[in-house]
Amino acid sequence: PKGDILGSLVGHNLSYTWHSIHTSQVMVKKGKRCRLGDGRNTNVWKNSWFRSTNISYIATPTIDSLENLMMSCLVNPTKVSWNETLIHDLFLLQDVTRIMQMPIYVLEGINVIL
Repeated sequence: PKGDILGSLVGHNLSYTWHSIHTSQVMVKKGKRCRLGDGRNTNVWKNSWFRSTNISYIATPTIDSLENLMMSCLVNPTKVSWNETLIHDLFLLQDVTRIMQMPIYVLEGINVIL
């Protein structure tokens, strides 16, 4: 595949091996976690960035004009705190509660899938 194997699409004429790998994506995605780094590469809607083992994705439906919203946009960089107003405006209450409970770590660097 070109790019991220977890984001790859099924092509045509796949070998048995690639078909098996692609089929296992559902299980792998379900168990993956992301070390967030600075959040600039963490898509709010598409990446699993909640720490919970039960629910790791945002429950709020994707907002069409914000489908590429990165987690770093939810942080107030000067105060190193969550942008509470923005979070309350964008997300369902259950997501707001979970986000606001998450500690913010100021880390430089890219995200790593664990």
